[in-house]
Amino acid sequence: MILLFLRHWSGRAIRTVSALALALPTVVMASAVSHAATTAFGQWHRSMLAYHDANRSAVQWQKHLMAVGASGAFTGQWLFDAAVLTAVDYNGKDLMYGGFTGDELNGVLNDEFADAAALDAAATTLTATYGAPPAPIQVSIGVPWLSPRTASLTLPGTGTVLNLSVPAERVQAADWYLDQIKARAQAANWKHLSLFGAYYHREEIIDGYNDPAYVTQFNADAHSRGMKTVWVPYYGAPHMWDATALGFDVSNVQPSVAFRGPQYGGVASNGQLYTVGQESQLHHQAFEYESSTAGESKPENWLSHQYLAVEQYFGTDAYPQIFFAGLRGDMFDAITTQATAAGDRWWCYSDLVGYLAGQSISNMEIGLPWPTRDLPDGTRQVQWTAPADQQLWAVRMDFTDGDPANPWRGRLSVRVDGPGGSRSSYAQRAGEPGTEPYQSLEVPLTLDPDGANTVSTLTITLSKEATSPWPNIQRVVAERYIVPLIASGAAEELSSSTYQVQDGIYPDSAPTYQGFAKGKLTDGLVSPNGSWYWSGVMGWNQYDGAFAVTIDLQQVRDVGEVDLITHHDATAGIGWPTNVSALVGLHSPARTRGITTISDQAVGTSGDAVLTKKAVTSTEDSGTISMKLNNVPGRFVTVTGTESGWFLLDEVQVKDGTGAIVSTGCPYTISPKPSVIQGDQTLYGDSNSELTDSAIVPYFRPQYSYVLDGIPSATGGTAQVTWVTQRPARTATIWFTNPSQQYGVILPPGGTAQWRDQNGNWSTDNNVVLNPDGAAPHA
Repeated sequence: MILLFLRHWSGRAIRTVSALALALPTVVMASAVSHAATTAFGQWHRSMLAYHDANRSAVQWQKHLMAVGASGAFTGQWLFDAAVLTAVDYNGKDLMYGGFTGDELNGVLNDEFADAAALDAAATTLTATYGAPPAPIQVSIGVPWLSPRTASLTLPGTGTVLNLSVPAERVQAADWYLDQIKARAQAANWKHLSLFGAYYHREEIIDGYNDPAYVTQFNADAHSRGMKTVWVPYYGAPHMWDATALGFDVSNVQPSVAFRGPQYGGVASNGQLYTVGQESQLHHQAFEYESSTAGESKPENWLSHQYLAVEQYFGTDAYPQIFFAGLRGDMFDAITTQATAAGDRWWCYSDLVGYLAGQSISNMEIGLPWPTRDLPDGTRQVQWTAPADQQLWAVRMDFTDGDPANPWRGRLSVRVDGPGGSRSSYAQRAGEPGTEPYQSLEVPLTLDPDGANTVSTLTITLSKEATSPWPNIQRVVAERYIVPLIASGAAEELSSSTYQVQDGIYPDSAPTYQGFAKGKLTDGLVSPNGSWYWSGVMGWNQYDGAFAVTIDLQQVRDVGEVDLITHHDATAGIGWPTNVSALVGLHSPARTRGITTISDQAVGTSGDAVLTKKAVTSTEDSGTISMKLNNVPGRFVTVTGTESGWFLLDEVQVKDGTGAIVSTGCPYTISPKPSVIQGDQTLYGDSNSELTDSAIVPYFRPQYSYVLDGIPSATGGTAQVTWVTQRPARTATIWFTNPSQQYGVILPPGGTAQWRDQNGNWSTDNNVVLNPDGAAPHA
C-alpha cells in the first residue's frame, strides 16, 4: 500500500495536476518557557486511565505502577497514586452510549474488579522488592452510561425491572451500580489499593436526555455512600466546565488536540492547549494528558510533550490529573527492554516519567517578538532573525477579541527569507468565535523550490478590515515540533484517487463535490416543518473535520449576509457546525490560508455568526446561522466551518445589501464529498479532499486511514488534484508517508506526473526523482 497525503504546488500554467503529496516534520530542539511549580494535592495527584484488556500480563500491570529504565528494569519510582479502571466496550457495546442489560452491567463490573485485583497484585509484587507505595493507590471504577432509551432493565440479584426513560428508575439503576462498586471493594481485601469512587464514563452531559439532573443525583448518591466521583469531558462537550456545579469531585477536560489535530483531519492547533490550560486554571483543575497512539510517532511525542509543558506553564499540574496513554495496548503495556530502540515511544515515555517525578518540561515553541510597529499602509509588522538557520513549519498567533460582538477580522501574513529565497504565505481570520479564552490563527510556511523549510528571517504582518478592531495579542510563536501544514490553498481544491469513499445517505442532486454545479443547497427548497427527515436535506460526516461550500453568484454583487439553514439532534449525533465564517472572493474563490502569490485572498469576511433556532421535537431543532458582511462586492462566497459527527445543511442563502436572496439557482462546489459513517467508508478512499485538506499523517497507523489516500502496490493507481481556477505553476513536490514494514506501507518504485493546462491538454513529465531523505520521502 502506498499512502499519500498533502502536496505543495508551485510552477507552470496548469489547471490540474495528477500527483500525490505529503509533508512531514523534522526534529529540532526549541526554546523553553517558565512554568509553575508542582504542589501536592490533598486526595490524589496523578491517576492512570487503564482500559480493560484481558491479555494484559502481570508484568505489564507492574509497569503501569513503576517506571522502568532503558534496560527495561524497574527503577523504584512509583508512577501513580491513583487509577481509573474502566473499559472501552462490553459485548461490542461502547460504554459511552449504553443500552446494556443487567447481566452486561454485571460483566462490566467483573472486568473492572478483575483489573483492580491484578493492579493490587502488581503493587504487592513490586512492594516485595522496592517497598510499599507512599500511600494506597486510590481506585475509581468506571460507570457505563445508562441510556434512557432502555425500556426494560433487570437488575441482577434483585428481580427488579426498571424503565430507564423514567428519571427516578434511571437513578435507581445507577444506585444499584454504586452499591455494587462499594460492596465489591469492601469484599476485595486489597493490600495496596483503596476505593476513591466512581468514574462517570460518558464524556458529555446531554440536556436532551435530562443528564444534568441525573448526574447531579448520581454524584449526591455516590457521596452519600462515602464515595467520590471523577469526570473527563472532551473539549467542546456540553457542560464541560460545570463539573463542580454538577457535583463531581475531580474533573479534567480533554484538550482534544491529540484527536482533533491535523493528523486526524481536524483543525485544532497547539494554541488549544493554552485555551484549555487557562480555563482549567480558573476552575482549579488540571487538564487530561492525551497520547493517542501511545507514543508511536514523533508528531505524537511532540504534542504529548507540549501537553506537559503547558500544564506546568499554567500551574494546573498542582491539581489531580488523569493520564490517557492509549487504549488496549497502551504505552505502559508496550514498554519493553527494546523500547529505547524504537526511540519515539521511549522519548514520550521518558517525558512522562520525568514529569511524574516533578521534573520541569521545556516548552518547545519559539516565542517571537511582539508588539509590532505600525506601517503607513495601516498594517502592523515585526521582523525576527534566527540566531542560526531554523527549520520551521508554521507561525501561530494566539489572541483575544476585545469585543466579542465585533471580533477582529483580518489577515496574518508571513514572509520567509532563507537559503531557498523569499516566499510568503497567509491565514485569513473572519469573525468565527474559535475557542475561548484564546483564539488561534496558524500560518503554514511555504517550502522553498527544493522542498526545504529552512528559515533565516521571518517578517510577520498583521492587517485588519476597515470596520474591524485590532486583536489583543497573547503570544506569537514559531512552530517546528508540529505536523506540518503546507500552505497549499484551501479545501476548495479538489482531489481524487483510485479509491473513492462511498456515498452517504443524503446525496446532493448533482456531483457538486467534483466542481461547480446546481444542487440542493441553492434550490430554494427548505424543510417545510424544520425536520431533517425530509428528502431535500444534505449531510456530511467527517468526525471533527472542516467543510467548505463555495457559491458562484455568476456576477459581482454586494454581499450583506450569508445564512446556513441547518439542523441539530443530539440523539442522532447531529450537531451544529462550529467556527463558521463567510469569505468573499472578487473574481475567484477566497481561501482561509494559502501562498500569497498563487492563492486568492478574501476581499471581505463575515462578523460573528449568530444562531437562531427553534424546537422541532423534544430533541430536534432547526436553526439558521447568520453571518453579516458590510456589503462586500464579490462574485464567489465561501462558507467554512468545522463539525463533530453528522452535520446537515438544508440551504445556503446569500443576501445582498437589501436582504434579497441572490444565490437561488446558483452553482456551487462543496468539500468534502458527503459520505457514510466513518467506520463504513472504504479504507484509504478519497472524499475529494484528502489530498488538499491539510491533514498530514507522517507515520501511518490504522486510525489515520480515513484522512489519507492509498494506492495498492499490487495494481498501482492514480491520484489527482484539480484547482478550482487556473493559475501558474512551476514545480510539483509530492510527499509520502514513511515506509512501514509492520503495516505494509512502501514508497512507489516509480511513476509519472501529468499536468493539464488551461486548454484542457494533458502533458506527461517523466522527470520525477524520488528522494527518501529530508523532511520526509518526496518526489
